[in-house]
Amino acid sequence: MPVQTLGQLGETLAKNYLETHKLQIISTNYHSPYGEIDIIAKEGECFVFVEVKARSNVKRGTPLEAVTPRKRERILLTAQHWLSTHLMGKEEPHLRFDVLSIVMGSDGLSTITHHKSIFGEDTL
Repeated sequence: MPVQTLGQLGETLAKNYLETHKLQIISTNYHSPYGEIDIIAKEGECFVFVEVKARSNVKRGTPLEAVTPRKRERILLTAQHWLSTHLMGKEEPHLRFDVLSIVMGSDGLSTITHHKSIFGEDTL
């Protein structure tokens, strides 16, 4: 499966997964000068910034391993940009940074693992 197709399918599965788990999708594929955040959602009063990583197998590492320190930095900067443009002047929000790891099986089934709070204490 082409990488772009795999990524699009992964993001669709991720949105469905999050909605099933009662998160409200606010934005998808948010771009800033620093990078992109795949999904911005809200769970109660918490804003959740979600990186989606889909793989057809784990021969070259797990999806979570693909979220490098450089990628984490870009996610944080992009989240700061989103917050500064969408929540100006509002009370400091509660934040969480998650990764949804999706591994597509050759049988057409996928395994989704939700890694919550990948940055530990999630404040900017």
